[in-house]
Amino acid sequence: SDRSVVSGKVGAISIAGSFGTGGTLSVGVGLSRNDVSSHVTASIDDVEVFATGDVSLRADDQTIISSTVWAASVAASVGGSFAAGGAGIEAINNLDNRITASIRDAALELTDDNHTLTIIASQDSDVSSRGYAVGVAGSKAVSLAAVGGLARNETSNVIDATLSNSQINTSPADSQNPAADTEGTIQIEAMATGSFDTQVVGAVLALAGNFAGAGGVSRALN
Repeated sequence: SDRSVVSGKVGAISIAGSFGTGGTLSVGVGLSRNDVSSHVTASIDDVEVFATGDVSLRADDQTIISSTVWAASVAASVGGSFAAGGAGIEAINNLDNRITASIRDAALELTDDNHTLTIIASQDSDVSSRGYAVGVAGSKAVSLAAVGGLARNETSNVIDATLSNSQINTSPADSQNPAADTEGTIQIEAMATGSFDTQVVGAVLALAGNFAGAGGVSRALN
């Protein structure tokens, strides 16, 4: 089994001010990227197994990823002709896990009257991406403010539970009654569960005596 917990927090702030006749420019950028690649394997391969009870083979993986990115930009020109402020963020989480539980080329002798053979491969993902961007610009003449944000969660998981090319023999636990009926259960499961949360928030403010422009672009992908 494997349990991975990854957390990333990134912040950036940029402030520019001018009190002369020129202008100001301020840019803030925040980037966060988490890459997780796990390989979990549980196997019975090319062996003989004698069991008096149940046989359970499990490969489990749990991955928790959290990323938070913020960026802020402030540009102010008291006596100048223009002020421009921009902020951008990017938060990316990437999962590439391979979870395998397998019995191959094996011989299993199960002597319990009500035996259970279980092969389980499971993967559970909890992934969240949050991004916040703020841009503010102010001047007596022209002001421009813009923000952009991208949050993306990518998964490429393989979950495999396999029983192949193997022989399963059952014999009664009561050696005095070799003709007794023997029953059993074979359970093979490959399971994947996931929770993906993506949030991008952008805010812009532009103040000017003559012209003010503000714009924002955000995109969230799962």
